[in-house]
Amino acid sequence: MSGLACRLFVAIATNFPRPKAKYDKIVQALSIANPNIRETIAPIVHAALKSGRYDIKKVAAIAVLMRLGSIDSIKAGPIIEAIKGTTNSDQLRALAPAFEAIAAQLKPDEARALVGPIIEAIKGTANPDQLSALAPALAAIAVQLKPAEARALAGPIIEAIKETTDFGQTGALGQALAAIAAQLKPAEARALAGPIIEAIKPESYNGIEALAALADRLSWPERLQLFASALKYPAVYGNSRDGLIDKIKKHPTAKTIRPPGDFWAVVEWLKGQPGIDLTRLPERMRAADHSTS
Repeated sequence: MSGLACRLFVAIATNFPRPKAKYDKIVQALSIANPNIRETIAPIVHAALKSGRYDIKKVAAIAVLMRLGSIDSIKAGPIIEAIKGTTNSDQLRALAPAFEAIAAQLKPDEARALVGPIIEAIKGTANPDQLSALAPALAAIAVQLKPAEARALAGPIIEAIKETTDFGQTGALGQALAAIAAQLKPAEARALAGPIIEAIKPESYNGIEALAALADRLSWPERLQLFASALKYPAVYGNSRDGLIDKIKKHPTAKTIRPPGDFWAVVEWLKGQPGIDLTRLPERMRAADHSTS
């Protein structure tokens, strides 16, 4: 490939003419370039990221570097700012995997410093493309934290879930909570289960995924009691109830649930399980009821 062709690749990668330009042709072409050409391109594209915010030109450079497998010059903070600053789906599709790729290289203090800004960014947008980029970013940061730090993050995430009425925000935060659940101690998972149930939105399957991730830290008898308790909450219906039923059906003896295996069949099966009482209000609901009487 000629030097002129190489310069054209770099010019295209760092000077997209319009915000909605596609990256596909560039990365496809780079994927078949010979090693010498790739080695020539990488330093030039890296240089485009040295300073300033990640505008459309730098996002294009990031897309190229990701395909080249050379991500050392990509910075986490500017990526988050770039995600907050655009609703362009092409740019967001380039930024999200780039952040996930560099998250593993972050130092502990760098990871901690990004948690707050990402949560605030999630709370500050209802754009589904931005939320789809921010959710895995927060999850990628969460798993980089030390166990104690990850556990400390669970509380603020749940509070943020409770504060929002936007399903997209709930889903993004729920994904992050699910990512750190594996680092929680059983007692911590148990303590957080009640607040997350109360924060579940009727049409949000992600809230159930977060609850299930917490429940995985508990034994099946206690897990089943938790799921049965969640079924009693008024907000758990629609998608969230369907998701909860799916989780209950993973119980080792759930094969005995009678056809058609719908909600009512599961309720009947639950009535025969040890320690399950579907006639009582959940503990937190009973406490609230007593406080208002």
